[in-house]
Amino acid sequence: MKKILFFSLITAILMSFSFDADAQYRGKKKKKKKSSDTKSEYFDESGDFKSKLWFGADVSLNFGQSSIGSGYVGNTIVFGLTPMVAYKFTDNFSAGPKIGFLYQGGRYNNSAFGDDLRLNATDFTVGIFSRYKILQYYFVQGEVENIWESFATGVIGADNRIELEREATLHYYLGAGYGSGSGALGFNAYALWDFSQKFTASNLPVVIRLGLTYKF
Repeated sequence: MKKILFFSLITAILMSFSFDADAQYRGKKKKKKKSSDTKSEYFDESGDFKSKLWFGADVSLNFGQSSIGSGYVGNTIVFGLTPMVAYKFTDNFSAGPKIGFLYQGGRYNNSAFGDDLRLNATDFTVGIFSRYKILQYYFVQGEVENIWESFATGVIGADNRIELEREATLHYYLGAGYGSGSGALGFNAYALWDFSQKFTASNLPVVIRLGLTYKF
């Protein structure tokens, strides 16, 4: 009889510990679930697709003299704008599309006929790029870009305008850059090697770009 009471007492004590441990485990589980729910809410609010996008634009502006051959030298202006958007797959790696246009205008001395020759060319670009942050301010970038570029035909049209033809060329780039900023706005400068161009003594296939970024 004493043995039965003893085993009954031990069983009751073990069951009470078991129920208590289970209750504590469930309490912890509820707390963890609550924490998980908090994370889920946080992800829903700031981890959606839009929050992982960053935006940018490369800008180029240049004034100077250039030649179109046959002794024609003149003043030119070049302006380019390339907007871009990228998705952050991780905190450091992002990729996305970019489009752009480049305008070149110029007037070239035409002493033989008295009136200057005029050049008005607008080129378009479409490409995709990927960028990977290194440390805090540096990054590497790879890019594929299709450029519809204008070339002079050698024919002079009405109003002494140089007639042009457009040709599409594919370019492959790889390079590195530096970016800094204050808050969501930032500035970046980078150099890319153009693997689609031949490296010669008179041609260094390096492209320098300057731009602004938002939320990069």
